[in-house]
Amino acid sequence: MIKSYANKITSFLICNEAIDSEEYGIYTYGFEVLFASIINLTIIIGTGIIFDKFLHTLVFLGCYCPIRQFAGGYHADNHKRCILNFFCIFLLTIVMADCLDFIGFRSLIIFIAILNSISIYILAPIEHRNNPLSDAEKTKFKKITRILTTLLLMTIIISIHFGTLYEYTLYGVLALFWINVMLILTLIKK
Repeated sequence: MIKSYANKITSFLICNEAIDSEEYGIYTYGFEVLFASIINLTIIIGTGIIFDKFLHTLVFLGCYCPIRQFAGGYHADNHKRCILNFFCIFLLTIVMADCLDFIGFRSLIIFIAILNSISIYILAPIEHRNNPLSDAEKTKFKKITRILTTLLLMTIIISIHFGTLYEYTLYGVLALFWINVMLILTLIKK
């Protein structure tokens, strides 16, 4: 479905001479990624609203997406699986956050965040077989991943001590956890 819409829009743009026909593949791929991202975000934000976790959802997406973009890791074989995987990850995040929503777990939560951060530092970036990275890109992505991960870890360590922020902090910790899982899955899949 996503591919079909991407093809139709790209063909429409070519017919109207808005783009060059030689760029068909580039535009089709770009539209596929755009549509899949919109569907993904709509489903995740909708799920957050249904579970009365809208702000938690924004925190999770704000922590997960930027780091994941540069860290790389596991990618599903098609858009449908990608959307399903991310939906399952987010549902598990809601359940896990609710289970860990006990102030007495602060030390454990910080330990989990540090452990996942160290793993991300070591493993990232992991390139996708369809999108190999140059040495310069690897260096750049590693630096960006480490900066973003460090900023998130510092935010977690500081905010976990504030009762009103504790719940949101869990979503940041779980974002680090899932990024780490995606990196490890890629290594296992190889």
